Amino acid sequence: MINSEEKKAKLIVSEILSYFFMYDTKDIRVEANFKDDMLIIIAEGIPNKNPKHLDDMRRLINVSRSPQIEDYYEDLLGWESDYNDINLLGSMVDSGIISYDGKILSFYVERHFS
Repeated sequence: MINSEEKKAKLIVSEILSYFFMYDTKDIRVEANFKDDMLIIIAEGIPNKNPKHLDDMRRLINVSRSPQIEDYYEDLLGWESDYNDINLLGSMVDSGIISYDGKILSFYVERHFS
């Protein structure tokens, strides 16, 4: 049975993948590591379109984590929904970095366990 943190990891990865798909990224590598007290997700891909709004994404993945929104988000996406909203990603993670060097789009996010 999947636990609560694993389910949240699944939702976070889903949102990151959605962002990659917005820019027609076909070659994607995602790594999720459960450490002692945190989850670290690293994702990289080569988009076929230039990613837009990177400054907005940097801001969104570094907003203060919100347990109320996180719970709502978990219920909203749940097991039966395919609804995606990258704007809510920040409510699920504690910090993150997004970068694009003209070729590789990269995400690094951390989620600390309560």
